[in-house]
Amino acid sequence: MTARPTAAIVTVGTELVTGLSVDTNSAEVARALTRSGFAVAEAVSAGDDATLLAGVLRRLLAAHAMVVTTGGLGPTHDDVTRDAASAATGRPLERDEAVAEALSHIALRHEDPVAAEQVFRQALVLRGARVLPAATGTAPGQVLDGLPGTLALLPGPPAEMRPMLADLLGEDGGAAPPAVLGIAGMPEGDAQRIAERALQGVEGVTLGVLAVIGDVKVVLYDDGAGPDALAAAARRVADAFGEACYSAKGETLAEAVLAAARARGLKLAVAESCTGGMVAVLLTDVAGASDTFV
Repeated sequence: MTARPTAAIVTVGTELVTGLSVDTNSAEVARALTRSGFAVAEAVSAGDDATLLAGVLRRLLAAHAMVVTTGGLGPTHDDVTRDAASAATGRPLERDEAVAEALSHIALRHEDPVAAEQVFRQALVLRGARVLPAATGTAPGQVLDGLPGTLALLPGPPAEMRPMLADLLGEDGGAAPPAVLGIAGMPEGDAQRIAERALQGVEGVTLGVLAVIGDVKVVLYDDGAGPDALAAAARRVADAFGEACYSAKGETLAEAVLAAARARGLKLAVAESCTGGMVAVLLTDVAGASDTFV
């Protein structure tokens, strides 16, 4: 069980749950929350259904210290996040006149009076919420504290979401980013056992093991240890793996191989048969590979 406050992420949009668009916001928000000291426990997507989304928000707000939504804050009928948040929290939506004034020039662009009026839906704010101004785009975000946790509503377009995410969480909340060790030449289960033994007696560090193409990632999360203790734990685990640990900097195996060749002034070539060019693909996926791979 984590010692950190937990957080959940909700990405909103029928285009996400139908596969029309790919959710890229969850990963970005999760990294920011982790840096700020939260343990991200859940990330879910919900369609443009206010009743369904309200139920999701009620459950998550009851379980976590922070819930961040992205999407559904625009002016059209399928932008339901504000209504769902109002239903989930019991806080009515109220028109923020400062936001409405900022939107007025947008409304003037519409010839259709209904479309013009719809623009002002973006000025509806949960009672008691703090407005996050839109640096780009038109939809502001909003943050509501004391639920007893915090609910943050952010827009869906990444360029609009990012400045508000930084406003919400700050650039760095003091938590160390995860330490990622690359392990080659052994199965995932063996890597887990070696890491577990190396971490015996170490507190405040949570272990994760991920199997990826060609190798295994051993991930150490700061769960209260702090940056210095996490770095010490990473060195301890790396030492336990010996030469099987090819990187303690989060590199892929291809990145580490190219870096090692580059550092020695060597060129790298491969001869493939049954792999059908897959090794070359992994190497050339690395930016700048052409200066070393021939």
